[in-house]
Amino acid sequence: KWGMASKSVNRQMKDAKKSLETLLVYNIEDVVNLEILIVKAYNEKIQETPFSRSHQIPLPDVPDIPFRADPGTVKRIQRWFV
Repeated sequence: KWGMASKSVNRQMKDAKKSLETLLVYNIEDVVNLEILIVKAYNEKIQETPFSRSHQIPLPDVPDIPFRADPGTVKRIQRWFV
């Protein structure tokens, strides 16, 4: 009986870790993409001023994200909305 409970808890912990890492990936990607969008918007707007050549900001480098979304978690979440 305790062995089954232990396996269930271990499974839940493993699923929780996958879910957390998947959420972390999407949050990091949001932050990275937001920075790029802000720089693009700024550069477009600065084109309308006399400072367009001197105040352009280069696009930021996209960092490597050390986490990967778990495909099973993504599919499970997609089922909620389909």
